[in-house]
Amino acid sequence: MRQQLIALVLGEVSRELRGDLFPPAPGRARPAYTAKAVPSQVIVGQESVTFEDREVKFHLRGFAPDVLLIEARTDVDDIFHRDVFDLEEKIYRDAYAVLEEYGGSREVSEEYSVFAVSEYEGPPEQFLTTWSCSSWRISSFCGTVSSTAGSTSVSRAWPTSSA
Repeated sequence: MRQQLIALVLGEVSRELRGDLFPPAPGRARPAYTAKAVPSQVIVGQESVTFEDREVKFHLRGFAPDVLLIEARTDVDDIFHRDVFDLEEKIYRDAYAVLEEYGGSREVSEEYSVFAVSEYEGPPEQFLTTWSCSSWRISSFCGTVSSTAGSTSVSRAWPTSSA
């Protein structure tokens, strides 16, 4: 089973972004008008950072003329472990540093977190029954995860705003 944390930061930057055109994903059900209605992405760059012996890949994409998308992906052992939230915060710290290098700021940005599980066996409902104990509430529809441990409460709702 593969588990991933995918963190996205989207922000306006002060310079025009240039790069090779990012090829759109093929899709048979895509309406014909999407070729002109959906903005094209350009590949701005890519780099890898290591946090505590874990490689995180940062992919930088641009939307003309001045919107930068920073996508960070890393495999994790357990998306429900508390350490994943700490890792997520470190990734966002570095992503915002990249955004600032391009002339962006937190005030004009958004952040999103996606936790993905793939290559598993059995029905997807197994994750809801496995992780629906009294200390965790998981909702794939509204995207909210809350945890309470003693007097400490951790709550995250997606998408989040950095403003």
